[in-house]
Amino acid sequence: LQQPLIGPVSLESDFSLRYLFPDDHDSDADLGLVIASVTRLVVPVSARIQLFAFADLYFVQGKTPSNDSLGGSRMFGMGLSFNHFLGL
Repeated sequence: LQQPLIGPVSLESDFSLRYLFPDDHDSDADLGLVIASVTRLVVPVSARIQLFAFADLYFVQGKTPSNDSLGGSRMFGMGLSFNHFLGL
């Protein structure tokens, strides 16, 4: 998903949701629910340089009673993208 916001500023997002149904062969290592999301707020600085802030979220839940609590990670940051800056 890419959505323009104000002027050249845009919001980019990629979201994934997976549910894996239980079966007779499930173990503690099997995941039942996986949620992943990467969202970026992109601000062009020039024609070839972009500044962005991002949120990277990942959550999982197991299939068996011993691992059915929700766990995951989240990471936030900023970056600089320079496409074809060196003429490559």
